[in-house]
Amino acid sequence: MLKTISQMGSILILLFLVSCNQNTDSDNSNDSQALSSSSEEDTSPFPQYVSPSTAAKADWELLFIGNSHTAQNRLPLLVASLIELGSQTRGEHSTAYAYLDISAMFLDERSTSGRTYKQIKDRGWTHIVLQGQKYSTTGLYTYPTDITEEWINIITEHAATPILFPEHPREGNGEEGLRVHNLHVDIAYRVSACVAPISLAWDLSRERYPEIRLHSDGNHANMNGTLLTAYIFYETITGFSARELPAVETIAVEVATQLKLKTVAAEILYLHPPCLNYP
Repeated sequence: MLKTISQMGSILILLFLVSCNQNTDSDNSNDSQALSSSSEEDTSPFPQYVSPSTAAKADWELLFIGNSHTAQNRLPLLVASLIELGSQTRGEHSTAYAYLDISAMFLDERSTSGRTYKQIKDRGWTHIVLQGQKYSTTGLYTYPTDITEEWINIITEHAATPILFPEHPREGNGEEGLRVHNLHVDIAYRVSACVAPISLAWDLSRERYPEIRLHSDGNHANMNGTLLTAYIFYETITGFSARELPAVETIAVEVATQLKLKTVAAEILYLHPPCLNYP
């Protein structure tokens, strides 16, 4: 009996993780690569998240709403750490708090009156990141964006800055990044929001530094990829260049690699300012 329960639990976990990483096409090439975010050893140096109900108030309050791509290597906590590191470098000593509202659901499947809505309204967030807009992995289909736009309006009503998170492209895919970025830019044109140019940064890194691998399994980020994404969020949120950040000594990324990734982030953010359509 115990063995049966264990097997059922394993199946449920597997189904959750697979659904986190599929987009929507019937010919979705993510299907064969939909491995869990814990498919490789967790290299994140950060502890578990502190509940919003008990966490002390911080100068920077960050809520990330997303799936396993946002959860990978505890990206939100890395972003908060970079914000505090940059603040210390400037002699300001600001504090940052980040929390992840994780779900296998796409944004249009989350209830705008349920748990996610409660997370948004129950704390005075300064920035809220949205990841999980449906998109076509093949480019052959289009999906509604109205619910994502509704989430942006809800965030704005609660006085937080909405930031869209275009997912990075799958490994070896040279056209997905720009297409996904443009989808999110179109949303930001219709409703006021920032767009973190993450997928474009990954494309530039692959072009300029092909020796730096960013994926852990062809779909999710390894620590290099997570750090590049975090640099993009750091500058999008604070307005300060990632180039000014000192090396992060607590993560398994070589200092020389960190320097290259900071250069990529700063350049792509100069070319594609994230908040042209906000406020």
